Amino acid sequence: MPTPYKRARNASDMQVEPAAKLLGVEKRTLLRYESDTDKSDPPPDIVYKMSQIYRAPWLLAAHCKQKCDIGRHLGYELLNNINLDPVYVLGKLREELQEAVEATDKLLSRVITRQGRWSDFSEAEKRDNTKDLHELLDAEHNIEVLKMVLGAWVDMPGEIRRHNDKCYLHGYAVTKGQVPDYVMAVAETAASYNP
Repeated sequence: MPTPYKRARNASDMQVEPAAKLLGVEKRTLLRYESDTDKSDPPPDIVYKMSQIYRAPWLLAAHCKQKCDIGRHLGYELLNNINLDPVYVLGKLREELQEAVEATDKLLSRVITRQGRWSDFSEAEKRDNTKDLHELLDAEHNIEVLKMVLGAWVDMPGEIRRHNDKCYLHGYAVTKGQVPDYVMAVAETAASYNP
């Protein structure tokens, strides 16, 4: 079975030599990255370039899910048995978002009642919170699929950069590369979480 790197190049109808030149690597280096017997994985910057040149945004997620410990733990499964027609994906996302709104309302009601302290929830409420969280994760997973589908049409990393710039402009993010205080507060709260 071809590696994701080779599949992405083949799907873009690009030959090895021009692809290697655009990636700034030797032809033999690209062939090594694409080999299913040689375990030479391309570095992240080359995978990023591949995703851009081949118009294969899914390649970033595949690389992170397979090659990065964080991606293996936090990345969604790459769904390989779904309809990727944009109309279907958008319809599915709409359905998931409606379910997520209902789940958010339920979660919000319980969190307000219990003042947001996990220890104050009954076991039944904890199970309900987890169930509602899964509705939110379903919506987020669908957004990730949509980003991959639309990434064939638009420069998704560029759009995400523009979104992040907007967050800085509006003051939602203060310093690039710095962990915000609220993240540390959530981390400290999570450290005390005992399911």
